[in-house]
Formats: sequence, structure tokens, C-alpha cells
Amino acid sequence: MGRGLLQGSIRKKLAILFLASALPAFAVIFLYGLQSREASIARSEEELLRFAAHVAAIQEKTTLSIKGLLENLPMLPEIRHGFAPASKQILDRALKTNPYIGAITLAKPDGRVIATTRQHAAANLAGSKHFQDALASRRFSPGEYLIGRLEPIPLFPFACPVLDDHGRVLGMLLASIPLENFDTLFESMQFPTGSFIGGCDHAGTRIFRYPATSAGPIGTPIRQPKYRAARSGGIDGVDTDVGTDGIERIVAFRNLRLDPDSPAYMSVFVGAPKSEVHAAAQREMLRNMGIFLSA
Repeated sequence: MGRGLLQGSIRKKLAILFLASALPAFAVIFLYGLQSREASIARSEEELLRFAAHVAAIQEKTTLSIKGLLENLPMLPEIRHGFAPASKQILDRALKTNPYIGAITLAKPDGRVIATTRQHAAANLAGSKHFQDALASRRFSPGEYLIGRLEPIPLFPFACPVLDDHGRVLGMLLASIPLENFDTLFESMQFPTGSFIGGCDHAGTRIFRYPATSAGPIGTPIRQPKYRAARSGGIDGVDTDVGTDGIERIVAFRNLRLDPDSPAYMSVFVGAPKSEVHAAAQREMLRNMGIFLSA
């Protein structure tokens, strides 16, 4: 049979010999194409991780700014001793210079409001997680998804104790970020079709999602597979998940902590449709294979 293939014109023989000699090269090209496809998918995942880290860094900067403000305010005697009128003036000025904060409040250790930048102060704030955590730890503490007691809007709050020279709690300073601020933050960013940015608190309650969707409103739990993936990971990671809209996505997450040994108080997620990522990798593979075949 081999002799039959080599019978005929010289042109036919040369063509057959060329194809036979090229088969190993074609095999190498095909394997290289598969490797380049996997490398392209890996690069896409790395880009999602970098984007998640960027979003987390923005929030961490905001958290550290609030922490610095609440830790420095007690240095003022009016705040430290709970003088209501003078404290309100100080808090109002602090709010004007920190417009990303929704409100600042000074409360007694039992939760009764001393002074606040809110219009209404008839509420006891001692029952909230951030208040109790700061009271127990004597340290700045993040909270969780919350509907404000002084103004009924969705918030992410923080608390910091006011201490005397012996470490006893004289009062509690509280500040919060209105969750609507996150939408403003992400509006200027460009996303591929079907992509999203989201975040949840320590308990898995959704605190932001852009673009917003009626299938996953703020204040509802995020999907448990996504929450478990974030909580079982370290600082960051990548997973796949089918969203409430039925789209399968590659999702990168990053956990935010006050320090390396503390639990995550927030997790951010960046997701891109798996079909888009794989299609881009397929196009790159075909382009690379075309170049090699042409050569």
C-alpha cells in the first residue's frame, strides 16, 4: 500500500513526502494551540483577580480613612467627655470633610445617642454588631449590612470606642457608608457584557452589585456556593458559578480584613461570562495556529 502511494508523478510523490514530514509539525502546532488556549484562560483569571484586588483596595482605603477619623476624634476633650452641643459641631465639620461617609454619631456606652450628624437621634444603637464588637474588643470594628436606626437606609457601619486613660469605655463613635455610594463608584468603570462587581458582608449578605439586578437585590444573601468559595479560600481565589440570571461565570474574589489574623469583614467579587472568556481564548488559539500553519 505504501508503494502505491509513492507511485505516479514526481509532483504527487513530493506532495505526499511533504505531508508526511509535516505531520509531526502539525501535531506540535495543535498541542501548542491547546496550551495557548489554556494560557489565555489563565491570563483572563489573573486579570479578574487583579480587578478584584483593585476594588478591594478602594474599599480598604475608605475603611482605613474611617478608622483614622474615629480613632483621632476622641483626642478632642469635647468628644471624650461627651459634651453634646460641642460634639455635634465637631461631627458636622468632620462629615463635611469626609463626604463619602453617610453619618457620624457619638453615643454613650449603653447606646443612647449623645450627638449625631443625622436629623433624628431618638434611637438606641447598642444592639448592632459593630457596637458590641467595639465594646468587647476596645478596638475599631466593622459591622454588617444594616438598615439605619436614625435614618432607614441601607448602610455598612463601623464603630470605635472612646476610652479613658485606663482603657474604660466612655462612649462610642459610629460612622457608616451608604450602600448607594458603591453604585456611584462603579458607574465610570467599563465592563464586558454580562460581567458584574459585587460584595457581601461577613455573613454573606449582599451589600452591593453592579450592575444591579432584581434577582439579587441588596440585603439578600448571595449564592451559597460563591460565599463558601470565598470563606474557604485565603486572601483571594477564582471559582465558577451560575448566577441568578442563569449565566455561568468565572468569578474572582478577594476577602477584606483589618489585619491578617482577623476574619474577613467583607468580600468582593468580579465575574465575567465563562463563554466570553473561552471564546476569547479560542480566537487567540486559532490566530496562533494560523500563524504557525502559514509559516
